[in-house]
Amino acid sequence: MTHKSPPSLPSWILERMIDYHTRYSAMGDFEERFHGIAAEKGRFKACLFFWAQLALLFPAFLKKFLYWSIEMFKNHFKIGFRNITKHKGFSFIHIAGMAVGLALLDKRVVLADLDLGGSDVHLYVGVKSLGKTWNDFLDKKVSSIKDIETPTAFEGLTLIGGDSSKLGSANLPHSQKLKIMRHLKDLACDYIIIDLGGNTTYNGLDFFLFADQKIVVTGTEPASILDSYSFVKVAFQRFLERYFAEKKSLKGLGARVRDGSFEKSKEFSLNYIFEEVRARDNSAYTKLKTLFDQFNLSLVVNMAESRKDVLVAESIQKVLKEKCFLDVGILGTIPFDKVVRKAAREFTPIVVGNPRCAACKVIHQMLAAILLHAEKESLRAELLSKTNRIRKDAREKIDTHKMTLDGLTLGQIDSIYNRSPKLRQSFRKILNVLTN
Repeated sequence: MTHKSPPSLPSWILERMIDYHTRYSAMGDFEERFHGIAAEKGRFKACLFFWAQLALLFPAFLKKFLYWSIEMFKNHFKIGFRNITKHKGFSFIHIAGMAVGLALLDKRVVLADLDLGGSDVHLYVGVKSLGKTWNDFLDKKVSSIKDIETPTAFEGLTLIGGDSSKLGSANLPHSQKLKIMRHLKDLACDYIIIDLGGNTTYNGLDFFLFADQKIVVTGTEPASILDSYSFVKVAFQRFLERYFAEKKSLKGLGARVRDGSFEKSKEFSLNYIFEEVRARDNSAYTKLKTLFDQFNLSLVVNMAESRKDVLVAESIQKVLKEKCFLDVGILGTIPFDKVVRKAAREFTPIVVGNPRCAACKVIHQMLAAILLHAEKESLRAELLSKTNRIRKDAREKIDTHKMTLDGLTLGQIDSIYNRSPKLRQSFRKILNVLTN
């Protein structure tokens, strides 16, 4: 500990009390305040300030720890959708379809519209106007995030929407972004589906990384393919930068990510990243490997019209494995379907308006995969295996314009039931829709 640095013991405790997503920002604020007090009133009073922050935060930390130990039902699964900007309505229809589909499977779902520069996903779940929005919550016009939840016509599904007509609504300050993340965690539901639009701002990237299951929707046009690849690459860089910034011993690596020199290194590879971290902090190396294994990212190809279009996701998958070292799953290939255009114009969730159409059957298959993935004991490899088989079927059937995917068989559902009894009913419902 140097004379100018904050006291090590309260710093160590505070770092472990503060949530991962806010730790770097909060500790930076505390340290900046410490230096200000030390310069004005001396180090002794600055150290007292640090101990005072610890005393103030401890009751809230203890309350939260006990609360989460009791209220385990709030351990929800967050799904983040990054959409293509072209054919935006079609993407919205599928996001709305996923949200409504989970609600129809007796899940409690919150659809959070965090595309704050273009908030309109509420229209596609039948909500024409919003009484309260994110702006009301951030401007402290309401006391709780629950006060801005809007009910929908579908039991179990609520919506939190934004108001993009307000100047600057898309440019959230860092503190407000962290506030949204904290309060989303406190929602009592099974699933949170986050619509993120197509931007690559820090806010958009951080909301995307906040999700447990990260889904990138891509089109089949060259510009859309390049945009999707670029987004995932930038998101991966942001993931590394944030992790490096959290550790003092790794801040130099964070600077190299920002200026691009890290990636330009001739030795750049996954092992190179791990070895650079291990050389500086062995515990950080172990944690990074765990976080990397938990980086769950999947692709969805939208409006596929031919077998060639089906190969789009595989091409992106191979490039991302080579450049970003990520095992990216392929969650679904949604065929072009005229009824989707009709549903978009009528603002009707496709799982309700036309549940037997080709596109809807793929959505049900995606729901089955997500339900399997959300189970803690399920293996990621098993999910990837399921989606690979689904895509093999898709390649064979897409030219027939039928796309009648069988999905998970009854035998597979029974096998899953042996490990996860609560999933059996949901999978049977999906199977019935796909086979009838």
